[in-house]
Amino acid sequence: MSGRTALTLDHPPQRRTLVDGRLQQISLDAGLAGMEQALERLHAMSPPSS
Repeated sequence: MSGRTALTLDHPPQRRTLVDGRLQQISLDAGLAGMEQALERLHAMSPPSS
């Protein structure tokens, strides 16, 4: 157990905290995926220099 208190959806402030956390994680995941795709495109366009 991590010692964190479980959030419940019954209380609007806790629900807002839960939703905010989920949206932040989705945004971070999307940003990482987008950056990975951008790097793949960049690397495909320019050959590695030696």
